[in-house]
Amino acid sequence: MFTPFSPRAIICLESPLYTRRITKVVKVSRGRCRLKILLKERRMKQSDLVKLTGYSRHLISNWANNQDKMSADAMLTIAYALGCRVEDLYDLIYH
Repeated sequence: MFTPFSPRAIICLESPLYTRRITKVVKVSRGRCRLKILLKERRMKQSDLVKLTGYSRHLISNWANNQDKMSADAMLTIAYALGCRVEDLYDLIYH
């Protein structure tokens, strides 16, 4: 089953010429964190995000500067605080 946090996504290809459904498993990984970009678009500072989420300033700085990756819980919290989708927090790389 695909979840937003699973490392693999299933892409279904359907063609009008074929009656069967073909599935292909694609590996998805996280690239660069887009937190700085998202904060800038919303005219927010990291300190504003600290107040909204309760995460430490040091931790948010590490995420924004790509020194550490967010946990699934942190991604949900940050996405909710910024009003965006979890997928928007990182550049996604499809292999």
